[in-house]
Amino acid sequence: MIIRLQLQGPLQKYGNTPGFFEYETAVKECTLEELLRQLGLPVPSIALITVNGLKSDLSRLLEGGDTVVVFPRVAGG
Repeated sequence: MIIRLQLQGPLQKYGNTPGFFEYETAVKECTLEELLRQLGLPVPSIALITVNGLKSDLSRLLEGGDTVVVFPRVAGG
C-alpha cells in the first residue's frame, strides 16, 4: 500500500529521499510503531504523530492513502 509520509525537522534524515520532508512510500500493512521501526526512527525523539490530521498512537493500523506526519521533540531556551 502507498502512504504519504512527512518527517519534520531533524527527522528528515530518516526518510528515503534526502532533502525532502514529504514523500510517498510503499509499505506492507503495519502499525505506526512498525513503520517507525522500518524507517529506523528513534521513538524517544518523537513528540507527536498524526494520521490524516488526527493525533494517533503507535498501535494505529495504517491504511493505503493515509498521510502520516511525524514531529520531533524540540528543546530550547
